[in-house]
Amino acid sequence: MKIRNFTEAHEVLGKFVPPERRFRAKYNLDNMRLLMEELGNPQDKLKVVHVAGTSGKTSTCYYVASLLQQTGSKIGLTVSPHVDEINERLQINLVPLPEAEYCSELSQILEIIGPSNIKPTYFELLVAFAYWEFARQNVDYVVVEVGLGGLLDGTNVVSREDKVCVITDIGLDHTNVLGKTIPEIASQKSGIIQQHNAVFSYVQSEEVMDAIKERCAHEHGQFFEIGPVTLLEAEALPLFQQHNWYLAKQVVDFIAQRDGLKKISKKQIHKSQEAYIPARMEIVQKKDKTIILDGAHNPQKIQTLVKSLMAKYPGQKMAVVTGLLSDKEVN
Repeated sequence: MKIRNFTEAHEVLGKFVPPERRFRAKYNLDNMRLLMEELGNPQDKLKVVHVAGTSGKTSTCYYVASLLQQTGSKIGLTVSPHVDEINERLQINLVPLPEAEYCSELSQILEIIGPSNIKPTYFELLVAFAYWEFARQNVDYVVVEVGLGGLLDGTNVVSREDKVCVITDIGLDHTNVLGKTIPEIASQKSGIIQQHNAVFSYVQSEEVMDAIKERCAHEHGQFFEIGPVTLLEAEALPLFQQHNWYLAKQVVDFIAQRDGLKKISKKQIHKSQEAYIPARMEIVQKKDKTIILDGAHNPQKIQTLVKSLMAKYPGQKMAVVTGLLSDKEVN
């Protein structure tokens, strides 16, 4: 089958969506590992930065990719869900794969797995596609956003010891799958940590830190606890993005020292902050109106957004339009 455009791609990929968005009865990585093996385990060829958490995952991924790009490295980035178009899930140097190339490559990977008995879900297929394409493109680093949780997430098939793990702020989310308590959720998200990985996280609540440290100790990882933002280099960013960028900077500083990457200039540091991150306090100007788009969808994210808006637009009245899917908890 030759897929010619995004419309056809959506039609084909729609066949991989599980009925009524239900998860498998067995929520595990067995199917994903079979799929990766069928593709030759391309993830084993990649240097990966793996990002899990409740809030800030996407933005942190974009900033890690942007900072690494400033070192002259070729960067693959995969995030989920996409906002504008599906190729946001497959970016090279922060540019989504062009439509013709995306559809051609998608056609190829479907031909490879077609003869097998493997039946991937929509998410599993797109994650496998990203790893496969990044290996084909011979990128220097790959930045991967976890889809759900961490331990059993489809992205968690990278076992290289040089993987760098990032745990962003953790709160209650997807409690029907990950657990009803913060320790349970933190344990799931910390599951991305594999043998001897370097691990980065802001200092969070004791129950979150205990879960991360326990997993890190079990896997003999190297844990870096990051304190509050102290640099003024990111002061032009919204408050929550200062938080995400600073965490990304600590990660990239570690990788640069470990791998001997070139030191980036002050100009390049500021350039890294210009990364376009869809629906993360995205400002759209319509004549005399300023419209702000943001995907905040849980209490933790909404609180952070409100603080950032108040800091950027002090004392200004705003009209707010909200929309939540039925599977989100509203308090």
